[in-house]
Amino acid sequence: MPFIEINKINLYYETHGKGSPLLFLSGFASHHQSWLPYINYFSKTNQVIVFHNRGSGQTDAPPSLYTMDLLASDTLALLDSLNIPCADMIGSSMGAAIVMTIAQTHPKRIKKGVLIAPFPKLPLKTLLHSKALGKLIQAKAPLPLSLIHI
Repeated sequence: MPFIEINKINLYYETHGKGSPLLFLSGFASHHQSWLPYINYFSKTNQVIVFHNRGSGQTDAPPSLYTMDLLASDTLALLDSLNIPCADMIGSSMGAAIVMTIAQTHPKRIKKGVLIAPFPKLPLKTLLHSKALGKLIQAKAPLPLSLIHI
């Protein structure tokens, strides 16, 4: 289980296969195992990189404001630590928002981007739900399964 210290957190990541780098970015409260069928397929021809975003899975969850810019910074710091100047990226939901942020702020770092379930703006109900989940995660409270699915 590889961890790397970036931006003052311990970030969990995995790499699989060899070839052109392909980075998968998970959605809110999700983790790398959601990409498992794709890891097995794409790692035959690519270096597949999966990781847990700040505040999810095995990555540290410091009590602070998590912004798309911060999550994009974590992602780019991971790529830097792996000596990857540019990668193809596939993001789902919040991961899509991170891909869009990187494309907007650091366009030379992304070759191609695939957006799965992107959103231009969170509905108020989802925003409040996300904030509540974030507070529970920061408090390390057990999450009822009914709260995890939006």
